[in-house]
Amino acid sequence: MFMPHGSCRWRAWGAYRCFHRSKPLLDHAKSGNSPEVPQELLVPAQILAVRNLTPKIKELKLQVEEHSGFTFKAGNWVDFFIDQDGVSKVGGYSMSSIPSSLPELRLAVKTSRHPPAQWCHTLAQPGKWVKLRLSDV
Repeated sequence: MFMPHGSCRWRAWGAYRCFHRSKPLLDHAKSGNSPEVPQELLVPAQILAVRNLTPKIKELKLQVEEHSGFTFKAGNWVDFFIDQDGVSKVGGYSMSSIPSSLPELRLAVKTSRHPPAQWCHTLAQPGKWVKLRLSDV
C-alpha cells in the first residue's frame, strides 16, 4: 500500500493531498475582501451547470473570463469565494477537469457542514457568479 510522506490526507475521490509547504496557507475562513487576498488575484467565474455526481457530491461547471490569465496544472486547487445568499466564506476545492478545457473548469464538492459546501449543494445555480484564486501545490 502506498504510504505518503509528510502530512498527507486521502481525498474522497482517490487522491492524496499533502501539506508540507515553505509558505503559509491562506486561511479559507477569511472573506474574499480580506487584506490578505489581493483583489487582482481573484478571477470571476460564472456557474454554467450544477449536477449530482453521487448523492453526496455535486459537480459545478464554471467558466472563467477568457482573458483573465487563469491557468492551472494537475494538482492545483482553487480558493472558491462566495459572497451572496447570506454566505461570505471561502472554500478550497480541486479541479476535476483538465487544464486544456479552460476557460471552462469543473469542481467536485462533497457535502459537509462547511458553509461553502452547503452553498454549493443548496443555492448554487447556473448564472450565479463566484470568484476563484488559484492555489499551488
